[in-house]
Formats: sequence, C-alpha cells, structure tokens
Amino acid sequence: MAGKTPDRLALLIVWIDMLEKDSDQAAARAARLLDREARGAHFHDPQRAVGASVAATLGGRGEVAWDVYLFFPPGRQWGGAPPEPDEWYHQLGGSAWAGKSHHRIGRGLAGALSQGAARFAARSEPRQ
Repeated sequence: MAGKTPDRLALLIVWIDMLEKDSDQAAARAARLLDREARGAHFHDPQRAVGASVAATLGGRGEVAWDVYLFFPPGRQWGGAPPEPDEWYHQLGGSAWAGKSHHRIGRGLAGALSQGAARFAARSEPRQ
C-alpha cells in the first residue's frame, strides 16, 4: 500500500474489472504502485465473482462490491462464501446497500484504514 503495512497484517487485494480500462495489465500496474513492499497477495477477478460474493455477505445480494476494504481477525477462515468482516469501509457513494456508516473517501478513508490496520495488527501474531 502507499504507506507501510504493519508486519502483523496479511494483505489481500482483489482487482475487479469495473471500468472500461480495467484489465489484468492495469491491475498489475496498480499493484506495483500501491504495494511497493510486495507484501500483498494480488488476484485479478475479471468476472467479478469475488465482488459479488463480498457484496452478498455485506447485504448487497446481486450487487458487486468494489473499492471496499475489509478487516478480519486473525485466524478467520473463508469457506464457500466470505465471512462477515469485523470492520469494513467502502467508496461506493451511491450504493444504498453498502450504507453511509461505512462510506469513506479521501483523507477520511486513509485515516480509517490506517487506524483499522493498527487495531488489527495489535490483535495479530507477528508474520513469519
């Protein structure tokens, strides 16, 4: 990510094709810019399957979650569908299903992500 990722966090980024110029190549470029430490696991989801599953978990069945940021406690296992996150934020301003209480943009988003990362890192074991 643009800032330093705490050592105790695992970072998973799913790149979903939502805009006309989104592609595997665009996702790879963005990954290099946003994850300069190469600490994250990156996946490209052109069919939006992960986005649809996450949206359903968050109450948006039939929708696609993108520009969302999810925090899970250590050891949380994913089965056939994503579990409900302990904390999450989104930039989906016009999406009623995502709710205003989780909406953040700009500095508000950066602050929420930074604070969430610190809270969850404090709950986690150091990464090997």
